[in-house]
Amino acid sequence: MIPVETHPVLEALADPARLRLFARLVLGERVENAPRA
Repeated sequence: MIPVETHPVLEALADPARLRLFARLVLGERVENAPRA
């Protein structure tokens, strides 16, 4: 089994604040990269 501290995603899931930041970065990039309608 992969230790949590070695896996950024699992580490983020264990840290709600980091998870929100990660989600905002991912969603932000998706919004910016999405074609303008």
